[in-house]
Amino acid sequence: MYDIIFDTDIGPDCDDVGALAMLNIFANAHRCGIAAVTHCTSNPYGAGCADAVNRWYGHPEVPVGTTDRRDFLAEHEKYNRYITENYPNRYTRRQPEAAVRVLRRALASAAPDSVIICAVGPLNNLAELLASKPDAISPYSGRELIESRVHRLVTMAGSESFGEFNVVCDLPASKAVLETWPGEVWVSPFELGCEVMTGGFRDRLSPDHIVCKSYELYTKNGLRDSWDLTAVWAAVLGEAPIFTLGEPCSLQLDEKGVMKILPEAEGKVRVLYAAADKPTIAAALDSVIDGTWQN
Repeated sequence: MYDIIFDTDIGPDCDDVGALAMLNIFANAHRCGIAAVTHCTSNPYGAGCADAVNRWYGHPEVPVGTTDRRDFLAEHEKYNRYITENYPNRYTRRQPEAAVRVLRRALASAAPDSVIICAVGPLNNLAELLASKPDAISPYSGRELIESRVHRLVTMAGSESFGEFNVVCDLPASKAVLETWPGEVWVSPFELGCEVMTGGFRDRLSPDHIVCKSYELYTKNGLRDSWDLTAVWAAVLGEAPIFTLGEPCSLQLDEKGVMKILPEAEGKVRVLYAAADKPTIAAALDSVIDGTWQN
């Protein structure tokens, strides 16, 4: 069992809430631990929303951090402001410490090869972690901490057809992470979660359930594509039975953020693909949130 660090932009889309809910449910089922949650945008309601989801599922102790950048995707608050202002959390009036410090502390206290990082937003926090120097938290650089503590990075990012949102929001950070990460990387591309419409769980949960409320506030019909949920499933359960892994490769991002997959026998990157049709994948993801998933 691995401890998961979850890095999220919780705000521009509601699938982050579904993904974080899944992570908490998996933790309650003893399929993983949650080492930390870090928020990668400047929106003041992201950290509170993430903490509220953790608390809803009984994990108020999970460390939360947020980027100290200003004016980076700060405007998105279609649901996260409501959640922060109406559900218990630690960050209604203040912000947590910088994400890179939370990341370094979580890795410094972890056992070797015991952590999986699951990233479902722009990759600025992880790029800062990679570039971080030894400090009072740890005598090791960020790259050294990743090499020794992190088993795998699983990220929802990229497309071979266009510059995907998570990639292009901070293209230099995306290139640093996707092209130079020192360990194994699984990539869940845009196409994998697109049109996998989750939200059917709303029929089986109360309207004030924190995930139902988030989806209600963000969507018109309660259903949403499942980009981030795919990454959490893969991070905790692996690819089977609804996904499969491509052959080892490396990635390159062009000047527009379009992803090029380069076959490489010794490559550290694996791309996730569907092993089932979209309704089947959606039903599997929904079942985790609505409680019908068989552990």
